[in-house]
Amino acid sequence: MKPNRYHCVVNRPGESYVFYSTGPKGKIRKLIDYELVEGDVEGIPRFNLSFSDWDYDTQTASDMAVSNNGDRDKVLATIAYTIVDFTRKEKDRVIIIEGSTPSRTRLYQMAINAHYDEVSSLFFIQGRIADEWETFNTDKNYEAFSIIRK
Repeated sequence: MKPNRYHCVVNRPGESYVFYSTGPKGKIRKLIDYELVEGDVEGIPRFNLSFSDWDYDTQTASDMAVSNNGDRDKVLATIAYTIVDFTRKEKDRVIIIEGSTPSRTRLYQMAINAHYDEVSSLFFIQGRIADEWETFNTDKNYEAFSIIRK
């Protein structure tokens, strides 16, 4: 994805990214974490992509926040950038992507479909349906996605 994106700051080297969404609702702190999850895929470690807004009132990250700041495509491009960056140094990492709600998962799928040629040139992509993983097909709806750098 090459659309306009936000500048990110890497917190824990290669594990956490922070950026600020700017729009009609102001400046909103966004967090992208790559959390190592139990198990592996043929010896390759798995990481869950976690995307959230920082809640200043509770001082916690919330993956259920709805900011509607008018910059969806720029936010998605920023998430895509962090995936490329996170897998640049160590290609043998499986990234699991699943939205906190079905509509958010669908949003990720729409972004993958819109940029399929570019994404599939860099990554092997799988989709999950009913707990079964299969090669990604743009004509199917998935519950989650798994990607690994080619």
